[in-house]
Amino acid sequence: MASCSTDSKKAPLDTAVSGTIHIAVDEAFLPIIATEITSFQGHYPKARIIPHYVSEKEAFRLLMADSVRMVVSGRGFSDKEKAYFKSLTITPKSMKIATDALGVVINKSNPDSLFTKKQIINVLTKPDFVWKDLSGKGKNEKPVLILDKEGTSNYFALLKLLNIKDEDIKLKRVYAGGDRETINYVNQHSESIGFMGVNWISDDEDPTQTRFKNGISVGHLMPDSLANLLEKSPYSTNEEYYQPLQAYLAQGFYPLIRDVIVTSREARTGLATGFTAWLAGDKGQRIILKAGLLPATMPIRIIKLKSDNDLTN
Repeated sequence: MASCSTDSKKAPLDTAVSGTIHIAVDEAFLPIIATEITSFQGHYPKARIIPHYVSEKEAFRLLMADSVRMVVSGRGFSDKEKAYFKSLTITPKSMKIATDALGVVINKSNPDSLFTKKQIINVLTKPDFVWKDLSGKGKNEKPVLILDKEGTSNYFALLKLLNIKDEDIKLKRVYAGGDRETINYVNQHSESIGFMGVNWISDDEDPTQTRFKNGISVGHLMPDSLANLLEKSPYSTNEEYYQPLQAYLAQGFYPLIRDVIVTSREARTGLATGFTAWLAGDKGQRIILKAGLLPATMPIRIIKLKSDNDLTN
């Protein structure tokens, strides 16, 4: 009787394609993961994935507190987090599902849209820098750094990719409240410079994103290798700049790239494992490809259709 009673009260476990779980997603990857969830649930109607779109810091706090089963963000587990799970006899898992990039967004009226990493560092760290100092074409006004929110992966990735510290940045900062709000703010303020994930600005079939892009320009960056060569020998080659398009991510021409990583604390083959397999599988990777990111597990073909390819045209 005790055995039967216990079984009747035990809630059924989720499987790889059914049940309900909560996950945390860095807001920088909201568009792509929202599409992935909709598609996954369309194929597996018994599955329900409830996403919480938060900052990277908050996402891992929820994972450590066992409030969510998995996280989608720009990093894997830290050594401290691995040690914590080891103390619980849990082996956490991480998997790269895509390569993303930080897009540099500026107001349409700004004549300067070509940057090297060194120039971006100067924009961010020189206290007396004004836009006119870049090429002589800009206005005599100080840039303002526009960020989505505190604690998001966009800012952490920016510091890491530029090899600078938080205290090095001398610009006034504005936290717009999200990626949509970042684009809107840059649209309305000519002095602004913002940084955001490519999936917010790259899907031409999304009318919302097209509307957002009307008032901004997406910066073109010089590859590190070419910038270093020109610094040593200024007349050795022509200057070339690239936007964060898939082909340039694949070829390594665009310098501000980062990984999109799924991290999970699931100790068995449950719905988190099933959704991770979907993201890394053919259907999930095709969605990533369409969204403008570089898939991690499927090959891509690079076809140049026209020379003036531009994310903001």
